[in-house]
Amino acid sequence: MDPVNAIVHLIDVVGLNPIISLPCKYTAALLNVISRKNNLLHIPVTREEEGVGIACGAYLAGKRPLLIIQNSGLGNSINAVASLSNYYKIPLVFIISHRGTEGETIDAQRPMGEITPLLLELLSIPSMNILHTEAIVKAIGFIEKHLAMEMSSALLFPINYWRA
Repeated sequence: MDPVNAIVHLIDVVGLNPIISLPCKYTAALLNVISRKNNLLHIPVTREEEGVGIACGAYLAGKRPLLIIQNSGLGNSINAVASLSNYYKIPLVFIISHRGTEGETIDAQRPMGEITPLLLELLSIPSMNILHTEAIVKAIGFIEKHLAMEMSSALLFPINYWRA
C-alpha cells in the first residue's frame, strides 16, 4: 500500500472524522485524497489552535476528530492543547508530519524536529513513529487503545515515510 492510502485506511478503520488540517508539502497528497472522500468532513484551518478548538468541539459532539499538522504546528498549538484538550481530558488524535528528520533539506526545520518527541511527552501525549506503511496496523491499535483510555495520541511521520 502506498503511504497516502495506508493513512486513509487508518482513518477509515478507526473512524476518524472530521479531519482538521493545516497544509504541509508532505501531506498535500493525503489532504487531496481526504478532500475527495464523500464520507469525510475535511476542515482546513489557518492556525493550529483553531484546529484544536474545532477538534475539541467535534469530540464533545460525539465525533472522533483527527488533526493533521506539521510538527512546527505542534509548537503553535501547545497552549490550546494544554489548557483545553488536556485540561478537560478531551482525547485528540494527531497525524504529524515530522519535519527536521533524516532527509530534511531546510536547516531551520531541524531544531523543532529534534524537540518534537519531547514536547509530546511534556504534553502527556503518547506518540509512535511511523517509518513505513507496514506500521499502520500497529498504529491503528495504538490509537484505539488511547482513545479507549480517553487519552490523546500522536503518530509521527518522518520525511522518509512520504518518499516511500
